Amino acid sequence: RAKATSAVATKMSDAKWFSGSSARDGFRDLLSGMVSGFVCKIVEYPADTIKVLEQTGGNRFSGPIDCFFKTVTESGALSLYRGLAAPLLGSMAEGASLF
Repeated sequence: RAKATSAVATKMSDAKWFSGSSARDGFRDLLSGMVSGFVCKIVEYPADTIKVLEQTGGNRFSGPIDCFFKTVTESGALSLYRGLAAPLLGSMAEGASLF
């Protein structure tokens, strides 16, 4: 098992993506942070939209699941991502700076 682990470590250290100049490492970190911010916001945003719709909808919805189904039925699934552009860019910038 030790041979297999060292072989994997050797292959990883030889890969150009994992080694290089400090500029390449910085670019990799920046890109990784941006991708993580993008993925997190894409996954989280529909739940945030449901929360906001429930808070502003009064007695229109009986709960989050009802809110989800009514919203998707009336406006389509993409309506859960309405207004995503600004938060998405902010999340990508935050991820890139913190990564």
